[in-house]
Amino acid sequence: MDKLIQKDIIQIIKEEIAIGFKEPMEIFDVVLDTFNEISLDEDWVSKTIDEQYTINIEDSKTWHHPTDFEKLRNVFNELIEKGIVALHNAGYTRNDCLSECHSVIQELDFFEEHIKGFCYYSTQDIKRIIHIKNPLFIGFQALNENESLSIEIGNIIVEELKKQDFEVLWNGNLASRIEVINFDWKKIPDKTDYDYKNVIHRLNHYKKSQKPKKKSLWKFWKL
Repeated sequence: MDKLIQKDIIQIIKEEIAIGFKEPMEIFDVVLDTFNEISLDEDWVSKTIDEQYTINIEDSKTWHHPTDFEKLRNVFNELIEKGIVALHNAGYTRNDCLSECHSVIQELDFFEEHIKGFCYYSTQDIKRIIHIKNPLFIGFQALNENESLSIEIGNIIVEELKKQDFEVLWNGNLASRIEVINFDWKKIPDKTDYDYKNVIHRLNHYKKSQKPKKKSLWKFWKL
């Protein structure tokens, strides 16, 4: 197999591992799809993925916890319970993310009264953090595109981020995304679905927490 092709494959593998959402077999599929017109040494690809994956797992044992992603996960879980559908790695581009957010919300009609809007970040956003130390950009929008509600949602997101000690920039303009400064992206695959299933789980958790507690019934007998 061509050395330049091998170099490109290793770069893709390292990038996908650094992003941290895909298991080894999923990364293998990404490589095959990317080079679908080239005959690859699949054993070499699998071995390289396993080697790089093991290196990353070992490195992760030295990480300080909570990592920035773990804090972000807490933020997004809180936002979901506040009626803001918050999706991690929602799509490759912003347009992909918007489409995915609307698609997920359409499946949540039984929570319709609770949902105010959504927020997200993209795969491109993660890559720019990893490669050029960009801030994490979080996009958001009210469900009905109402301007005042969208601003309210933006403020809620900023508030929750600051609770986790993130440095946040947002000028209050709906044309601007929220920036999380100096975000240190560290994540390993954890077999968690951060898309629809996570939203449903958090909304069900919220729903249960809102159930009124049953009052004890006391019978008084007149002697």
